[in-house]
Amino acid sequence: MEQLKTLGKLAKDEVTNFSGIVMGVCVYLNGCVRIGIQSTSLNKDGEPTDIIWFDDNQITILGDSNITKVSNLEESTFMNKKVGGPQDDPKKDVAIPKFLKAPK
Repeated sequence: MEQLKTLGKLAKDEVTNFSGIVMGVCVYLNGCVRIGIQSTSLNKDGEPTDIIWFDDNQITILGDSNITKVSNLEESTFMNKKVGGPQDDPKKDVAIPKFLKAPK
């Protein structure tokens, strides 16, 4: 997916002029692709701002950022577990939360 190459790049939303670093790419079931951008400025409390999501077709990539490492999604791990897909089949002894079970 071409949009994954935007991760870590400096980008701007053409509708709002909001700019920052591309922190995420989200693909929905219907094919909609959204790009998450986080401002390079801190908020008034000195904390990082929330990531704001935009349609991919209204984003302009301005260039590289000072982000030097973007994880390779194929090799990523979290707490010694592989992340990203495809995954191993889930264990059969894992309890399914009640809110995920189909009503009877």
